[in-house]
Amino acid sequence: MSIMFNLAGSAKDVAGLRVNVGGQAKEASKVLLNVGGVAKEIYTSVRYLSLGEGGTVNLQTWLNGQGYTSGEIDITVTGNRIADTYSVYAISTGDLTAFRKVRLNIAAGVHVLGRGGNGGRQASDGTRGGDAFVVDSTAAGKLIVSNQGVIAGGGGGGGGGATATGSTTAYGGSGGGGRPYGVGGAATGSGSTGGKPGGSGSLTSSGGGGAGGNVSGLAYAGAGASGGGLGANGGTGGAKTGHSGWGSTRRGLGGAAGKAVVGDANIIWENLGTIYGART
Repeated sequence: MSIMFNLAGSAKDVAGLRVNVGGQAKEASKVLLNVGGVAKEIYTSVRYLSLGEGGTVNLQTWLNGQGYTSGEIDITVTGNRIADTYSVYAISTGDLTAFRKVRLNIAAGVHVLGRGGNGGRQASDGTRGGDAFVVDSTAAGKLIVSNQGVIAGGGGGGGGGATATGSTTAYGGSGGGGRPYGVGGAATGSGSTGGKPGGSGSLTSSGGGGAGGNVSGLAYAGAGASGGGLGANGGTGGAKTGHSGWGSTRRGLGGAAGKAVVGDANIIWENLGTIYGART
């Protein structure tokens, strides 16, 4: 519905109204009407924006860079947003104090993902997965989210397998990277006694663990564990097997899954959609 006003006898739409501010024509973002001595808002300009595929983004910084520092904003995320590393988020709101309302629409088929953790080398732990969506307390009461896609924490990296120790050493396999894009642990040692590298995660799957080295007929080092899927912990590395007289190191633990949402209480959910991982 249009709101019209009288300008020199002609009906004009409030939308697009420009006012003189310091000698410059500025489009009005809000129109108030005096009703019995009380200012009542009758119009607010909504800015419709599109956010495409990419890595880590802070919405406040991004909006400021587009020239928007206040008002009402409607953003549709049209491409996957995947955190640059497991130690940062995919999307953060930043400080939204100056904005009246921000609506975030995650389109169907779009993934907002924390990055997968890295796999541990033999006998070492995988790293945690990254968080996907971090919401500042200044968003409370003004951030509306409609998720038609997927929001998920990154999978934890897989733990490295236990090393077998005796007359020689058979090295444990390394853990796989978590989904998405966690890096598999590097190989340790060489030849038949060397532990094999873990596979790296991809957009659609986690990486598998590498095989452990062995001393034929005596002892076998543990295999590395697979990385975690979306919102899932990485696995624990395998144990040493074989000759009971051989010693063993510890098994590497899997990294914890990243969180899907941090600051969930500050969101007005219009549609929750598909979520993998914790909302805190």
